[in-house]
Amino acid sequence: MVEIKRVLRPGGVLAIAYYSYLAEHTPVAHETEDLILEFNPSWTMAGSTGIFPERIDELIHGGFRLVEEFCFDHDEEFSHARWRGRMRTCNGVGSGGLSPSEVLRIDDALSRRLSRKYPDPMVVEHRVWCVVARKPP
Repeated sequence: MVEIKRVLRPGGVLAIAYYSYLAEHTPVAHETEDLILEFNPSWTMAGSTGIFPERIDELIHGGFRLVEEFCFDHDEEFSHARWRGRMRTCNGVGSGGLSPSEVLRIDDALSRRLSRKYPDPMVVEHRVWCVVARKPP
């Protein structure tokens, strides 16, 4: 937050946006999270609601003024290959500290599960959540 305040001009606007799949709304996302947890049981971000109110408090405590917060849900189409790619970079997999061999094992298991149970392409519900704040003049 200190660096953002330093580089943003007085009165400047900051927007923070998240685009999160909703595992509780989409069976393929729920099953994918279950699979990731089998390989990475310490993963803490499974089951996200896609809403991050702690960011609002961080901004306010950082000296920003809240302008607006909003969210909406969006259905996004994924091929099996694209969903697998997204999951390989997920914070519970590739960027979550798992070894390359573990990432490949998850990817292989996910590939088999997708081909058995889900059409290609498939729809995964996501939530866009955004908070907008202004640096005081």
